[in-house]
Amino acid sequence: MARKICEKFIYMATLVIVVIFIFSSPLIAQDLKIGLLVPSAGPDQSLGEQVKAGAQIGIKSVNKNSDMNFHLTWPKDWDGMDVKVGLEILAEYGVDAIIVDLGPSATKEFVKLANSQRVTPAILLSNGHSILNLNSEFSKNESILQFGGSDEMLFRSGLKKWVQDYPNLESVVVVYDESTPSTLKLGEEIARNTLMSLSNRNVSVNTISFSSKGKSYYKDKIDEVVEKKPDGIALVAKYGDRENFIRGFRKNRQTYNVPIILSGPIDFSAINFITENGGASVYYGDVFGDIFWSYVRAEQPDDLDSKKLAIRINEFSKRVTSELGWNSQAYSSAAVDAYNAVQIFAKIYHRRDSKNGSIDTWQADNPWELVKKEHVIGLTGTLRFSPTWSSMIPPSHLVVVEKQEMEVLELDLYEK
Repeated sequence: MARKICEKFIYMATLVIVVIFIFSSPLIAQDLKIGLLVPSAGPDQSLGEQVKAGAQIGIKSVNKNSDMNFHLTWPKDWDGMDVKVGLEILAEYGVDAIIVDLGPSATKEFVKLANSQRVTPAILLSNGHSILNLNSEFSKNESILQFGGSDEMLFRSGLKKWVQDYPNLESVVVVYDESTPSTLKLGEEIARNTLMSLSNRNVSVNTISFSSKGKSYYKDKIDEVVEKKPDGIALVAKYGDRENFIRGFRKNRQTYNVPIILSGPIDFSAINFITENGGASVYYGDVFGDIFWSYVRAEQPDDLDSKKLAIRINEFSKRVTSELGWNSQAYSSAAVDAYNAVQIFAKIYHRRDSKNGSIDTWQADNPWELVKKEHVIGLTGTLRFSPTWSSMIPPSHLVVVEKQEMEVLELDLYEK
């Protein structure tokens, strides 16, 4: 009898030790529930769908290649307007972290709420860069990480590179659409302020506005530009308008060879345009350049690492296109940002155990400190922290098209 009791005790003790080992072993998947604060209904539903697609691909990658077990959830039938309601829904779901991508007013409301109450660590995607003052309200809450490079940052860096490539550029005309939303007007302001503040260069800047609602503004405005006799043209306009302007500049003998920089992205429709206007020198500065960067790199057989990265970007683009049901392959910067946000969470979550014992990353005032001096491998390359603010920035590229030749330059977005 005593022997049986002893054997039973040994069995139970062994079982307890095994259970303790199993649940403390690093080989066991570490659960993390990520919530998406994105529109799942309403006019901005497409944005939410793109973020969801990118995050899902990122989570599949993390779960497949590590001992982590990430889950994804989001508010259903939510239009992205009432941020308080969206946060309450995610709180009910018990999320550990949040990825945020909303419109301008909703993003401001989110930051306001986050500053007045404690929220779980959140990554604010690139949309927030264009509307938040990094030195004021946003800096009050270190649990929020701002991720991605804004169109404004890219345009500013692209302008500096453009001027550097043309040392004789002394006079620039900025052509901008005054009838469009504030983003394009902001592009005009960035072009003017950046060009006039360059050190060791004296670039004069003239601005010419147009209204895309007018019937004959192309010819009239092109004539105005020609009268200024510029060395360069900065064009702040949307897709169809900018192509029409460039065609007009190309047809005029005085502006035929004048280099142009655009505030907007290069897209797939630009391929035919480039072929038609092979002599133009056009700089496209935007995150959409990454997909074209991948095509350029894929053509370089000697650079194996870049070729692998190019293939990965293209495959990701195809998967997102398939999941969203788009008719042709396209590049979604929102999906890319969401994929990268998941990788950032994975990096931080993996570092929650330090030499001094366990660290509850999600309760820390600044959870990003654990990886601030490290790099995170994102979809398009290495993600790095900005040294000047609580922000993480992916590599971004400037697409240069000249005489049907395409070159891609990496931009430095880390300067103040």
